[in-house]
Amino acid sequence: MPSSSYLASNDPDVHFGVGDTLRIDRFEVVWPDGVREQFEGSSVDRHLRLEYGSGSVVSQRTIVE
Repeated sequence: MPSSSYLASNDPDVHFGVGDTLRIDRFEVVWPDGVREQFEGSSVDRHLRLEYGSGSVVSQRTIVE
């Protein structure tokens, strides 16, 4: 959860640098309650939305710079 105040908020997204890697095969998330969950990977430079408990990527979009 991002903290916030009047007219302000913090970005709740998590960003990972993977160097010259072009694709991630799979990755594991350790949720705040300690549950470990594996997800299928994708190409890099993507914004992935994960769903707790489903083990699947709910949506993804290319990051445009």
